[in-house]
Amino acid sequence: MEGLGRDLGYAVRSFRRRPAFSAAVVATLALGLGLNTAVFAVVEALLWRPLPGVQAPSGLVQLYRAYPGERFGSLAVPDVLDLRERGGGFLEGVAGWTFATVSLTSQGEPRRVQGHLVSANYFDVLGVRPALVAALKGEDATGRRGARASRLLISVQAGLSLVLLVCAGLFLQSLRAAETMDKGFATQGRLVASIDPSLQGYSRSATDAFYQRLEGSLRGDARVKSVAFASVPPLGLDSTDRTLSVPGYTPRADERMSVHCASVTPAYFEALAIPLLRGRAFTSADAGDAAPVAMVNQRFAERYWPGREALGQIVRIGRGRPRDFTIVGVVPTGKYRSLGERPLPFIYFAHAQEWTPGTTILIHAAGTPESLAPALREQVRRIDPHLPLSGVASLEDSLGLALLPARVGGGVLAALGALGLALAAVGLHGVMATAVARRRREIGVRIALGAPPGRVASQVLREGLGLVARGAAIGLMGAFAAAHALRGVLYGDPPRGLVFAAVPALLLLVAAVASGLPARRAAAVDPLAALRQD
Repeated sequence: MEGLGRDLGYAVRSFRRRPAFSAAVVATLALGLGLNTAVFAVVEALLWRPLPGVQAPSGLVQLYRAYPGERFGSLAVPDVLDLRERGGGFLEGVAGWTFATVSLTSQGEPRRVQGHLVSANYFDVLGVRPALVAALKGEDATGRRGARASRLLISVQAGLSLVLLVCAGLFLQSLRAAETMDKGFATQGRLVASIDPSLQGYSRSATDAFYQRLEGSLRGDARVKSVAFASVPPLGLDSTDRTLSVPGYTPRADERMSVHCASVTPAYFEALAIPLLRGRAFTSADAGDAAPVAMVNQRFAERYWPGREALGQIVRIGRGRPRDFTIVGVVPTGKYRSLGERPLPFIYFAHAQEWTPGTTILIHAAGTPESLAPALREQVRRIDPHLPLSGVASLEDSLGLALLPARVGGGVLAALGALGLALAAVGLHGVMATAVARRRREIGVRIALGAPPGRVASQVLREGLGLVARGAAIGLMGAFAAAHALRGVLYGDPPRGLVFAAVPALLLLVAAVASGLPARRAAAVDPLAALRQD
């Protein structure tokens, strides 16, 4: 330190004695140091560290194409692509660039700016991550995980909504199929009601007299075509089955020998327009003291007498003291317990021979069946004002109980599907709105660089539709599996193509609407305001 002090003192004294010479020496040294520093900086920038931020500059090479008379010629885009495909053995990555002049408008003043037009992998090959590229790619490290989870949730909601809505659509299709399904009997123009004289202490003879009087009074009404009575209503909940044995038929070890049945009056088949395939229907001669007779459906005949005539065959009904019934007629197979049932054997008995006090009244009306309801109540009241009459309704309305499972299932699934769809729509709108807000600066940069607002809006819209489309693709697979599982509770075999096409289309339409507002906001971003955003 003492020597340095002495040197500085000597320099000051020398500068004072010879100021002109000293100034020249200092200027020469300053220029020399400055020039060397500048040259070193240029050499370092161009040769030793050509690209700031590059992770491994020594591993980078620039390729040229030699032409006759030109050693450092440029490459065409196909050349770059060819090198990228075939250079895997010695090149980890190949990127292309060229000079480009662009117009940049800032604060209302356009300027020409020299830049580079680069390939998409340019910065990856260089190993740099400029802030603008990060913005353009939307790579916000803190918000990316949350955004990914939100997007996954939207896709899951969309997929589940699709499954529920497809199932609801299948149920609704099934209901329409059930309403037009051939049930084996007519439903239009029929009135039904339930009555049981034994509730008022009627004996069998008094009950028979009541039914005869009621039938006669109803037949006297010009609006009535036919009247019949049955032990159970068509497709009613209170179906009855009886134990049976068939002479000559050997059941399987696990076969249940019982059959569903109904006791009906002779006009039953006429009242419900059930055609007779073979034999005869019941008549008034099939009284309680007459030889027991029965009618069966086609399925019964095929099961117990395959390849043989059912007429004249014997069926033994009951246990302990069974009764033998002779088959006198065969009718088509219909629906008896539910609309979705497989073809079941069924047997009809003459009501007088298998008597029940309570019956279902069946009236075939010439006009609307509801118009006969007051007349029916009045006729019962005239005979016995204390006898209750219940379940007065058209046959079509009474069959609503048979359709209740499908209506409930379809309604619940439709409500859940609509709720899921609404949640997915709201969630999608929120996710896309948040994404637009988070990427406002990026969008502003894109628009400032010349991206049309319409293209920006369409990109946001495509992102929203993509989220839902991915969920819908997975949901379709689940919907196919659910449809297969529901085959046992669906009526008929309605075409499923319409449902599987309409539900995804509805889902995408809702997604487009939910993403529309964020897309419009993205297109309306002011570049200057976005670029000033912190």
